[in-house]
Amino acid sequence: MKRLLLAPLLIALSGCTSDIVVKTDLGEKYIAKKSAIMVAPRNLNYLIASIKEDELKNRAAYFRCVRNLGGRKNPQEFSYCENTYAFWNGYSNVHSVDLDLIRSQSSKVKSDETLWFDITFRPIFIDLNKKKNALDYEEFSCLKENYLTKVFGDKYLNLSKRQPKELSGLAYESMKVKLCKKYAKFE
Repeated sequence: MKRLLLAPLLIALSGCTSDIVVKTDLGEKYIAKKSAIMVAPRNLNYLIASIKEDELKNRAAYFRCVRNLGGRKNPQEFSYCENTYAFWNGYSNVHSVDLDLIRSQSSKVKSDETLWFDITFRPIFIDLNKKKNALDYEEFSCLKENYLTKVFGDKYLNLSKRQPKELSGLAYESMKVKLCKKYAKFE
């Protein structure tokens, strides 16, 4: 009698898996195994560090431009390099304004609060002949809807282009949406 009760339980447990499986309209499958999924929460400090890194790249490009084309020729006008890289009086104007705006918003958002998740995964594709193919790693982002991720995350990290498209209808995109729902837990 005990064996009869244990068998359905074992069958039910073996069917439960933490892998995400999505079928296409033709019956092919995409599988995202838990072991091939990496989740990295990103916060306000990460966004600020990304902006500062971009500022350093901008500064290097500005100094290369000045070295190649020369600096200001007329004291009243800005040089080509200053206009191109928005670099005046020794600092990047664009980055400084953005960092000031973020600091003004930081009272609403804690520096360690998760703003988005970067998810890297490697799916397995199973075709109609049951042949398994491991696809390349892909990274996408699951965003928390707020001003910082919409404006600055998009400006410096292209986060809006890295989001899964929920209304796409493609199996691959729906797998990304399922990964976001499962792993992107915002407080």
